[in-house]
Amino acid sequence: MQALDKEQLDNNSLPSNNMDNTEFSSPHALSSEHDISSHDISNEKRDAPITNEQDAMSIDHPDELLDQNKTNTANPNTDGSAAINNSTRAITTYEVFIPRDSFNKEKSNNEILDQIKNAFVNDKSAIKFKIHTSMTYTYFVITLTSQETFIRLTTKPITNLNNIKAYELTQQNIESRAFKIFKPQDDNILRVLDVPFNYDVKLLVSHIATTTGKIIVTYKVLKKRPREIRNRFNNKKIFINPPYKLVIIKFDSNGALQYLMDKDMWGILIEDFLVRIVPGNMQCDEYKKRTSSSFLVTGIPLNANIFDLKNLITYLKGRTCTFTQTKRTSLHKNAYIYYDLNDYKDSTPVPKFSTDFNNSKLFIYKSEAHVRTCGNCGDSTHQINECPDSKFSLGHRGQKYFNKKYSISNEIMLKLLLIKR
Repeated sequence: MQALDKEQLDNNSLPSNNMDNTEFSSPHALSSEHDISSHDISNEKRDAPITNEQDAMSIDHPDELLDQNKTNTANPNTDGSAAINNSTRAITTYEVFIPRDSFNKEKSNNEILDQIKNAFVNDKSAIKFKIHTSMTYTYFVITLTSQETFIRLTTKPITNLNNIKAYELTQQNIESRAFKIFKPQDDNILRVLDVPFNYDVKLLVSHIATTTGKIIVTYKVLKKRPREIRNRFNNKKIFINPPYKLVIIKFDSNGALQYLMDKDMWGILIEDFLVRIVPGNMQCDEYKKRTSSSFLVTGIPLNANIFDLKNLITYLKGRTCTFTQTKRTSLHKNAYIYYDLNDYKDSTPVPKFSTDFNNSKLFIYKSEAHVRTCGNCGDSTHQINECPDSKFSLGHRGQKYFNKKYSISNEIMLKLLLIKR
């Protein structure tokens, strides 16, 4: 098995929307698996990927639909004539949804929506009807003002809608219903991990269909919810998107998945990053092999990409590599290099070592060690307040401010651009 597809990583002139296949392995848990460690002081693991349906994920629908017991407040216009104009009237609403696949496939969405409206024509508590689509999963939302009607609809079939079942509108209910189309045929399902959050999924799906030569029936995009922080100046909410999303692809047969597994293909090269490929069945041996073993690399310059780590990946017998999420205050970034444990049958991976890299130093650890590293240099022998690095400036209170790490080549280019300006 090859440690790295040299031809792909040597080709730096890939077109921006072109995606090539590489043979890589991805054992740890990053953008589409469980949480990962970082050099942050916080114990929270916020730059982790999505591994399973139990993680907090969304399927691309507006947040306002998921507030099931909303209170809508309306203030009437004030004309100074009546005391009631100074009061506020609150209306509590409840929402249920009916999956599109509960109806005849031959009917259009608008025909189904009219059918639902007719079923509730004598029910004054049903005040709003909507169609919503989360990727390929479509459902109809009904907004109610009566708790009694809400309970009845979520506990009993709707008799004047051919005994169709309605469900309370929650994230969990929508996800569980959406996943049912995947569950019966795990052999036809491919999980694509570590897909950049803003990357066009249609390009990825099209490339995989071309590579395998198989028909893709449908696909789903799962995203972790944005991380919420507060602006320290005005206390307003700020939402930070996760670095990656998970794409689940369903083929018309198991030939596509078998093709990728037989070729020992662990990843696909897209521009200057890699996405990981694992089977849909998270309990199978192949999935565990591709997600169980990895190295943590710290001290990487902020502007480094997959090509910069090519030699290190080859040396570690790595199959794929994923960078962790950085913050505005990050001084360097980390990465996980995933490898196949079978490639180390005749040797044992070194638990920790360091190597020179672009006028700086990289530190490599077995990720199972869960080390806490320095936020400046990435070494685990000290924390940032004890870092011996001499490249820093002093604040007015004597605190150290270390410089962000960038690759030298890019620094030179930046200086040239500034000189031209």
